[in-house]
Order: sequence, then structure tokens, then C-alpha cells
Amino acid sequence: MSLSSSNQWLGKRKLKLTYLRTVKEKRLIDEDVHSCKKTRKISLSITNLPDEFLDRVYQSLESSSDRSSFGLVCLRWLHIRFQHFKFLSLGNCQPRYSNMKLSSIFSRFPCLASVRLIDTHINDEGLKVLAKCCASLEKVDLTSSQRVTDSGINFLVQNCSKLQSLTITYCSRVTGIGFLGCPSTLTHVDAVGASKLTTDGIRAITSGGGIQSLHLSGNVVNNDAIIKITKDCILLKSLQLKSCHEVTLEGWEAISLHCKNLKSLYVNDCPTLCDLSLQALRDGCNKLSYLSIDDSWSEIAIKLFKQQRPNVYLRTANYFRKDLQEASVC
Repeated sequence: MSLSSSNQWLGKRKLKLTYLRTVKEKRLIDEDVHSCKKTRKISLSITNLPDEFLDRVYQSLESSSDRSSFGLVCLRWLHIRFQHFKFLSLGNCQPRYSNMKLSSIFSRFPCLASVRLIDTHINDEGLKVLAKCCASLEKVDLTSSQRVTDSGINFLVQNCSKLQSLTITYCSRVTGIGFLGCPSTLTHVDAVGASKLTTDGIRAITSGGGIQSLHLSGNVVNNDAIIKITKDCILLKSLQLKSCHEVTLEGWEAISLHCKNLKSLYVNDCPTLCDLSLQALRDGCNKLSYLSIDDSWSEIAIKLFKQQRPNVYLRTANYFRKDLQEASVC
């Protein structure tokens, strides 16, 4: 082979190798570009963000309308919004929810602070589900929940350490003993018309030592219960004892002597009240500012009370009748 032919062959081979190298490099570049585009597409898709990032997005929204719209994007975003709900009402629910259904509902709202279960069919097992799913509860309303007993109440107060208010009004199967060992955070208990409420149950309600508002109207409340309340509830500010027929002078004197922080007292329809009872209340309860009574006391006793305690708003049956007459005229 001549020298010129050899040089031509080497030149063609070199050119071919250069071409192949260029083609390979271009292919690699194309693959990198495609990979970058794919990666960029994934990073820009908000649906691929983890829940913690979406949670931050939700918390950064300031208006309620924006937060409501957030939950309309998709089911996943709705669940994230549910996690921030503070209040839930299932009052007068029909049909009856099973415990499994309640578990499904409550588990969606782990940050609930307040729940209303008025006139529902919830039972003790349902309350246990509630306490397990929503341990941060502060306010629970169980008005007319006829299937709840002390067992469910006890599980609730033992497992919800932030509980501040519990309503068991017209819960006919609750004696109150389930409150035993309740947290000191419990400041308000409404037990109006809880027909099975006992003296031991009232003692259990006061066992936490933090009660500031106690509604016991329409129950069998005796002097022993009153004395226990006045000694255990040193922070008591509001007390309702309407239609509590077994409280006598001893009970009223205990209230006068020990309830130093009491501001409002409701004692309508208490037939054992007498002028001496009003005198006891007049001489004690230095922070009292509101007293709701019947007209069972003498005019002299009421007049003396008003003279010596001018800062107390005395609400009698005459005031109610006067309000009704003024309303009818209007």
C-alpha cells in the first residue's frame, strides 16, 4: 500500500471515530437533558409534596375563606384541613353511629378541643374511642346522652388531661362517681337534671380541686354534698342549686363561710330557704355579685340584704314577672 493510500485510510478512520464520539456525546447530553426535565417536572408538581409541607402551606393561610378553599382541592388536602379542626358537633344525629363509624370520624380530627354530642346514641365504648383519638379535648357536651355511664366518664377524664368543661345534663345513667381522679384542669361541670347523681358522685366531681363553675339544679343535693363542695372547691365562682330541696340552713351557712370567691348563686325553688339563710349569705360570700332567688323570704329580709349588700344584683320572681309584663306591653 502506497504512503498516500495509507494516509487516506487513517484520515477516514480518524474522521469516523470522531463522528462516533460526537454521536455518543450527543446521546449522553440528550439523556441528561431528558432526565433534568423529568426531575424538574416532578419537583414542580405540588401533588408530590409531603404532608408536612402541605400542612405548612395550610397554616400560612390567614383568611377563613382561603382555608375553606384549601380543603376543596382534593380529598388528601381535605384530610389535612381536618387535622386542624378545633370544634365538632354531632348533636341529634340520625341514624345511630356505630363505634367503628365514630372511630373513623374522630380519627380525622386529632386536634379537636371541643365536641358536642347532644342527644346522641353514643355509649361508653364510643367515649373511649373519642378519648383515644382526641386526647387534647378541653370541652365535651354530652347533654341527654342516655347510654353513657360512669365507666365512659371515667375513661374520658383519665385520658383527656386538658379537659376543662364537661356537661352531663340529663344523662340519666351517670351517678358522678366516674369523675373520681379527674384532672385539676376541670373547671366547669354542668350536671343539671342528672337524676342518678349521688352525694358520692358529687364528691368525685370535686376531687380534682379545680372546679370554678358547678351546676347541680334539679338533683338530690344534701348538706353533706354542699359542705364537701365548699371545702374542696376553693376557686368556686358560680353555683346553681335550683330545685335542690334537701339543702337546709347548715348548707347555706357552709356556702357563706367557705365560698370566698363565689360571684353568682342560683337558689330558685329551694323550699328550705328562710330569712336566716338569706342572712347567712348576706354576711358571707364577700365577692358575690349576683343572687337569683324566689319570693319565699320576707320583705324585711330582702330589704336588709339590699341595704347591706348594694353591689349584689338580687334577682327575684318579682323581677321575672316584671320583665314578662314589660315584654307583653312592648
